[in-house]
Amino acid sequence: MLHKQKLIIMKFLKTLRSKRGNAENQHKYLKHLGIKQVSFIVILLLLQCNVFAQRGRPHISNELGFNQLLTDNNTRLRGVSLSWDGGDNETHDAPAVMPTQEELNSLSAVYGLNCIHVYLEMNCPIEEHADIHVVGKNAEICDSLVDMAEEANLYVIITIGCGNWNGQISSLEWAQDFWNFYAPRYADRTHVIYETHNEPGDHTPSDWTTSDWDNQVTLFNTIRTNAPNTHIMTCSFMSFSTPSSALDGIKYMKDNGVDFSNASVAFHGYETMGSIENCMVEFMYDTEFGMTPALICTEYNPGDNDKGFCNMLELRNVGWTQFLYLGADIREVRGFKRTMDKYFVTWEPDYGDWPVVVPLEGVAISPTNLELPVLALRPLTPILTPTIATNQTVLYSSSNDAIATVSPIGIVAGVSEGSAIITATTHEGNYTATCAVTVTAALPRPYLGVPASIPGTIEIENFDNGGEGIAYHDEGSHNIGGQYRIYEGVDIDICGEGGYNVGWIASGEWLEFTVDVAATDAYDIDLRVASDYPSLIRIEFNGIDKTGLISTPSTAGWQTYETVTVGGVLLSEGEQVMRICMEGSAFNFNNITFRGGSTVVPVTGVSLNPTSATIEVGATQQLVAAVSPENATNQAVSYASSNTSVATVNSTGLVTGVDEGSAIITVTTQEGGYTATSDVTVIYGSSGPPVSAHVQSIATGTQVAGRGASYGSATVTIHSNLETVVSGATVTGTFSGSFSETVTGVTGADGTVTLVTTGSERGMLSVDLCVDDVSHSSLTYDAAANDITCTGALKNAGELGIENTEPLSFSIYPNPANQTINVVSSINENFSVNLYNMNGVLQLQKSIQNQNSSIDISELPNGVYLMQITSSKQTEMVKFIKGN
Repeated sequence: MLHKQKLIIMKFLKTLRSKRGNAENQHKYLKHLGIKQVSFIVILLLLQCNVFAQRGRPHISNELGFNQLLTDNNTRLRGVSLSWDGGDNETHDAPAVMPTQEELNSLSAVYGLNCIHVYLEMNCPIEEHADIHVVGKNAEICDSLVDMAEEANLYVIITIGCGNWNGQISSLEWAQDFWNFYAPRYADRTHVIYETHNEPGDHTPSDWTTSDWDNQVTLFNTIRTNAPNTHIMTCSFMSFSTPSSALDGIKYMKDNGVDFSNASVAFHGYETMGSIENCMVEFMYDTEFGMTPALICTEYNPGDNDKGFCNMLELRNVGWTQFLYLGADIREVRGFKRTMDKYFVTWEPDYGDWPVVVPLEGVAISPTNLELPVLALRPLTPILTPTIATNQTVLYSSSNDAIATVSPIGIVAGVSEGSAIITATTHEGNYTATCAVTVTAALPRPYLGVPASIPGTIEIENFDNGGEGIAYHDEGSHNIGGQYRIYEGVDIDICGEGGYNVGWIASGEWLEFTVDVAATDAYDIDLRVASDYPSLIRIEFNGIDKTGLISTPSTAGWQTYETVTVGGVLLSEGEQVMRICMEGSAFNFNNITFRGGSTVVPVTGVSLNPTSATIEVGATQQLVAAVSPENATNQAVSYASSNTSVATVNSTGLVTGVDEGSAIITVTTQEGGYTATSDVTVIYGSSGPPVSAHVQSIATGTQVAGRGASYGSATVTIHSNLETVVSGATVTGTFSGSFSETVTGVTGADGTVTLVTTGSERGMLSVDLCVDDVSHSSLTYDAAANDITCTGALKNAGELGIENTEPLSFSIYPNPANQTINVVSSINENFSVNLYNMNGVLQLQKSIQNQNSSIDISELPNGVYLMQITSSKQTEMVKFIKGN
């Protein structure tokens, strides 16, 4: 049926429906039009069967191996937008312009579109704009738009605008009121879709806080309660990058009750096209997560159509709505059509004859033969006939994944030596082409074939061979800059100083380099960096942090480089692996230079004072080591006890009496292995030997399980009634929060045991533990004497004076640490930090007023400490080690 004829019939039936419930009135109306009885019966049957009803609800399809959001015609959503929220001008009083029915009809019949995206009302600070902060003020014109869109065969996507207050929800309560008003209003209109809120969190998923994800859960539940069957678009990220953060957040939403079987994830296009494409691919094809939610791009700069953005979305099978037609100016849509024709962007329209559908006739693949080393990556390029075919979807498979794997976008990875066949299959027509792959032996680890020399300059793009997880870790699997090592996941760009730089850096990424240090020496390190923002770097050698946290400045330009120097870094002679850890984001890195520093003074000996000591059980004695000569370059020493059941010693030489008896404490220099000893005798004091044991502290956290997953962990410290550490105690505890598991372990010489779950989880995790029992061969368990029995929400209210019902919001690094330790909070509020030694004695206090802060621990003795971090909502305990 032609589109125009269908519209005429739908308009007629709409009038007829208005007379439903009164057959006599319907009959009179038809007779007035001269319609005979038989025709009357046929039309009534059509009306009863709802043949010409509004469009069916959109649905989720996984036909291509990932979730897509499709219409009732199995097409993707494609549309334009209306701005009825007041706009982004200073007064926010831009009028809500209603398009005509003829214009809406033309969107589907002439311009190949099937939806209209409307920013309906604005959520803004109420104290500043009470006049526009009114729920329901656009209800009447929205009713008209919904009716007119139905007649035009268009879906309507309704969302909350935010004016100039992008990246936040000004009032969650207002947003809930909005959806409590509008969600039930159109709950039965199958062509209406709800989007929770425009740009509700800062920039990318990695910038979102726990409260941002919680807000999405709240708004989803508000809509779903009022509209059980309406499709819901969530998130609406301002820009889409950092896929692992997006996946963690979506898992958090799922864990908190969000059902994505009739919901999707929306994003906007305000990031580089390569970064967004990389994030889309990583998100859509993630295997650890399972089938991820469908994606849709609900806003991007229309000027990016000239750069291929719309074409990229079509290639990746993701729907879109253009950020144009905001004032219902049809001339903008005509310009959009000209741009699509200019760049041969096509799709299959629901109605009308534009864009022209170009059938696929065949496929070839390049290259047809491929040789690559183990761990190397190489892309395959499908060649479609014709090249402008509308359906460009190609699926890939390997005949032997043990030899070579292939990604959903045709990146071949060498796994082991041997041969495999990669097959490309088109979605339309099932045309196939193949590539014969031969995988050869792995390349040498150093990228240039030999280790980089120290002293000397190392170009940052010459990181080792080996790929993701071996030579580097990158948020995405594709080189966004597309330069130099184009098959790797590290993002490389052309450098303004010549050569290349690594860019698009995200916190947590790292690069490794095999290096050869010419001589044991103290080196000065120069780093060439550029950015609009300050950031952080840390450098390790063979897994040992050698620099601590290095602060990099804002250089007022992404290609305006400055040198950051770290002096006197002691490195040992020989071949080793250097890892550069990106502890901050958003900077460009050109190179790193090592310069020979101070002359090395060798170690000739060591002494230990006092040479003997007598202490009581539970008491301490500080031993002091003196390396000879005094100006020796390497002052590092280690301590050991000959009998830890009698006396223990920490990394600073602090001896603690454990039980009656004797022990020898030995200090050893790192260089040369020189030693000295002290004889320690431990006696009971007036209180006699210990008789009972109790829980002194519990510090919960997580341990890395791989691919973004973590185990739950809890470090429990057991003390005697004399407040000495208790070794050999069997501790049984039950985890709660994100984990539900009972674990048992035995305390070591320091009186601690770390209980770890066997199951792992991803996302934003909460970890709590209750100690169920403590048993010991000679001590009784006195639960009444426990300093703490349970953490988190299970903790007795009086223990810290607050409830702890929030998931973990703090992290610390590095751990172990030497000079400073950094505290990072995901919540934007003040918090306090208390540091305790393992005897429960307060060592340091600090108040912190931002989300990232450094704490100077250089004056603390080496050893194990507990950090208590307290905000207005929660308290967390984290164990860390102070050491060299």
